[in-house]
Amino acid sequence: MTQRGALDERVAGLSEELAIAFRALIEPLVGSSPRATDVQERLGLDKTQSWRVVQLMGGEDPFEAVYESPAPKGLLGIVRAADAAGASAEAISKAEDAVELFENLLSEFPDGRAGLDAALAAHVPKARDALDRDARRKMAQGMAQIFGVRASARYSAAIIVPSEEDGVSCDVLLLTGYVGFRRLRTGPKPIVFAGRHYKAVPGAEPPRLLTLDGRGDDDPRLRYMEDFSTLPASKLDLEMSGEELRLMLAAGEPGVNEPVTMFFGQKIARGLRRHKIDDRPFEVINNLLKSPSDAAVFDTLIHKDLYPEADPPKLTIERFGFTPTRQSSRFEDDAFRIEDSIAAKSLGDGLARSPSREVPRLKEVLESVFATSGEDPADYRLYRATQVYPLPGFSVVTWLKLGLGERE
Repeated sequence: MTQRGALDERVAGLSEELAIAFRALIEPLVGSSPRATDVQERLGLDKTQSWRVVQLMGGEDPFEAVYESPAPKGLLGIVRAADAAGASAEAISKAEDAVELFENLLSEFPDGRAGLDAALAAHVPKARDALDRDARRKMAQGMAQIFGVRASARYSAAIIVPSEEDGVSCDVLLLTGYVGFRRLRTGPKPIVFAGRHYKAVPGAEPPRLLTLDGRGDDDPRLRYMEDFSTLPASKLDLEMSGEELRLMLAAGEPGVNEPVTMFFGQKIARGLRRHKIDDRPFEVINNLLKSPSDAAVFDTLIHKDLYPEADPPKLTIERFGFTPTRQSSRFEDDAFRIEDSIAAKSLGDGLARSPSREVPRLKEVLESVFATSGEDPADYRLYRATQVYPLPGFSVVTWLKLGLGERE
């Protein structure tokens, strides 16, 4: 038997021992199949303890029963309460023996209860979600201290528009924003926005970076949305690194613990193909998270005539090394993937459901972008994914499945 199988067997056995022992301890005092309120009133326990011990006594799912069980110390407190209520000495002894089995199992994990909960996550979705959230929170807090910056929320949106230049491409209006972005200490200039600078390729016409209203200029500060930002564009520095354009906070801006809001928007002309014309079945939008934040909101707005098979689009989280241009044709290539459960939900057509608790004034921002670009938001379907404690340095990738369209 494998170590995993042996552990599963021990947990199942422990769950059964605890369920039998605590039924024998409590049911003579309260009655068979007691409710949590009955146990609470008879033994003088609090609401949470009562609910947990009733779940343990039911024991329908052994892994969930052990995960939800009070810790051994809490179980011994319940034993003492049952003793005071008149439980038999034999029932008390059996309950204490079952608790000792629990303690013995926990002693084999270096992290005690936390280690067991991590092992149970393979069977208990609630445990897996709790561990994931706690790990993300700790990582976000740690990375914020390392980077020296932190935001309340980060916003990303891709508005996919049929290209006016040809019938085979799409333009992409990209928005990025930070709410409650603050320095935690003085230090180096952090990157707040970055994007690829497309160079001319002999024999090919590359995508072009433009302002939202279609003007071309190499200075991305012209794409800073000052009307929706509390930090002036003059407080940002422009730097080039290889093919990447970077906007960075100027030295000392903003002051320590001074929250600011920043929005940046640009147009990538002919950034995506519209139809499948070879064996590449996906286009991707790659959001590389630069700075730590407590929450991230990812919006994808797709024109009604585009990507009918991307309803909703797929999202994944990819770690360092993911290269969209090389891997976008292979969604099944998960060598760099750490998560594929982040889900984009449809919010319908237009902007009626676009307001966000995490990003105040978001509807105004989107309305401004559509007005500037000359597009009608009613022609677009909106998808949104929200993530708590996103991982800085990792990519959230939106996959758009290509169809043959008019070529079928």
